[in-house]
Order: sequence, then structure tokens, then C-alpha cells
Amino acid sequence: MSSYERVTKYIPAGRENAVTRCRLSELTGMSDRANRRYIEAARKDGIKIINEERGKGYYIAENDDEWLIFLERHRKKAMSELAIYNEGIKLLPNNYAVAQDCTGQSAYKAYQRRSAAI
Repeated sequence: MSSYERVTKYIPAGRENAVTRCRLSELTGMSDRANRRYIEAARKDGIKIINEERGKGYYIAENDDEWLIFLERHRKKAMSELAIYNEGIKLLPNNYAVAQDCTGQSAYKAYQRRSAAI
């Protein structure tokens, strides 16, 4: 049994059967955060787990149309977040550098500008 099956075995197919985050934690005996990590791993492994907004819960997509709607909702959200980032980064002073480490995490650091000696 893969590690994420500790969580996915409690996630039913179909929107009408969705299990809430709270109930999922009760069923698995794990924290919400741990459950979300396992769900992310399951998705990366090809399991089409949908989470309904406003606390309605998790369920496994019954068809590709449901999955595509879920993906599109997340694409729109990601694009909105990226727009906020792109506008917000412009508000930093010019002496800030943005760099990413090997994990893709951004690091911000002020640096002293050196004037060119002529």
C-alpha cells in the first residue's frame, strides 16, 4: 500500500459523496495538513481528487469533464496569484534581488548597489 492510500481509501467517488476535511481527519487519525500532503502526492501519481470549495469536501472525479473544471478553477486561481506577485514585486525598492533556490523557493535579499568607478 502506498503512503497516500492511508488517506485516499476514505475519499469516495462523486461530488454527492464528498468527505469534508474535518471528517477526513477523523477517519485517518491524521492532521488536516498531513492529509493534504498525501492528497497532493496522490494527485501527482494520477489520482483525480477534487476538493470542493467552501468546505464541501474531497471526492474522486467520476469523469474527465469534472477533472477539467477543477483544473481550470485552479489555473485561474494560479494566474490571479501570479498577477498579484508580479505587481507586488514592482513595489520593492530597486536594491532588492529576487533569486530562486534549487527547490524553486524564492529568496529576497537587499543588496548594496555599487557605483561604477570611472
